Amino acid sequence: MATALAAAIVGVRADVAVANTTGLFFQAIDATAGLIGNTLIHLARNEIPETATLPDIVERVLADDPPVHNTRRFFDADGTIGPANVRCGEVALIVLAAANRDPRSSQLTFGSGVHRCPARALAPTIATHAVGALIDRIGAAQLPGATGYRPLPNCRIPTFATFPTTTFNSGSEAS
Repeated sequence: MATALAAAIVGVRADVAVANTTGLFFQAIDATAGLIGNTLIHLARNEIPETATLPDIVERVLADDPPVHNTRRFFDADGTIGPANVRCGEVALIVLAAANRDPRSSQLTFGSGVHRCPARALAPTIATHAVGALIDRIGAAQLPGATGYRPLPNCRIPTFATFPTTTFNSGSEAS
């Protein structure tokens, strides 16, 4: 699938397109899991105003506790970033976690420019619906607190020691 999607990217070497597409898939899974978990943590801690809607809460979490703290850029040609010269093959670590604290910038959780994350609208929608479904199922008062975070280099995905369970009725009754 990554190869097929990469083939649709015009003007980029095939190996670079496949590597970037594969990375996007993996990061999207972790980032969305982190966003859902971080939203649950903020709700469980009652850190959100009562008048806020769930989409507002997810946006606040994206700004205050983004799931992706850093990313890397691999240079396939010589160039410059601000005053720094970079050579083909070098790697830059882009720290995103604190970017939203700068009042001069807009929210940068999803990056910007040609390397912005294409899931800007999709990830918050998935998180909003996932958290909403969980609240509908167990109630906001039962939301668990996190016990830690998975040891990942880029993302903060909370872990939970216990999680309330309920029985799901699909609506089809056995006769």
